[in-house]
Amino acid sequence: MAIDKPKALKYFILFIVCLLLMFFGSTIMAIILAGPLKTITGYNGDTLNEAIDLFQNYFSSEPCTYDQTQTWNEYAVAFFEADPVLFKDIKVFFCTLQFLSYVPLLILIMYFLRHEFAEDFKKFKNDAGKNIIFIIVGIVGMYAASMIISVIYETIGISGESSNESTIDLLLDGPGVGLMIVAVVILAPIVEEVIFRKLLFGTCETLCRFPPVVTIIISALVFSFIHVSDIESLKYIFQYIALALPICIVYHLSGKNIYVTIIMHIINNLISVLITIYL
Repeated sequence: MAIDKPKALKYFILFIVCLLLMFFGSTIMAIILAGPLKTITGYNGDTLNEAIDLFQNYFSSEPCTYDQTQTWNEYAVAFFEADPVLFKDIKVFFCTLQFLSYVPLLILIMYFLRHEFAEDFKKFKNDAGKNIIFIIVGIVGMYAASMIISVIYETIGISGESSNESTIDLLLDGPGVGLMIVAVVILAPIVEEVIFRKLLFGTCETLCRFPPVVTIIISALVFSFIHVSDIESLKYIFQYIALALPICIVYHLSGKNIYVTIIMHIINNLISVLITIYL
């Protein structure tokens, strides 16, 4: 089978650009938003920088830079308890940051992959019954795998969740929750599925010529590692692999239809958000 070199290169370049935007886009957006935040809150730059730093490390058990006798979490909790108004402002800041960070990525992929989106939509519509079955089976697989991992974790004494999940839970409790819900339930599934399925699968299969099994494993691992934001959370990586593997398998079996896995991802995130908010 001949390689479609232009398409392969497009996928590879877009994948690299999107990864860079994922890593550095939030930092750039934070710098842009810092000015308005300072004006709105009335706090000086040092206080806001400290507050932002503390929120980013809110769940860390490492010694805090500002006070080596306390962990980041201990210092952050005391800091924000002393100024709950600032805590609310910082939450709004990070909810806005989370939302806006996805916007450039969404614009980029929707423009450069508009033909792929249109083609996949036609295929999804023409074979809707089979695709709905794929979605249902995939979601059941995700939750079955997650339950197995949870049992294993409980057996070996691992509890809790990654700092990434804990931070999302924290942002879903308070002001700015609307932006956070849109970011988590709509924007993240679209952007992440395109990057880690459409682009990464495309790069592995068309440029690297990896077999499907290898591509599935690579996509699941890269997706999982991206969601582990620090070394402390590395032990939770199998929770993400349990979600990523069924998505990758279903993506392959559905003929690489991006709408199938986007819908799976949206349903999973929506259920998680509803559980966090209401339970």
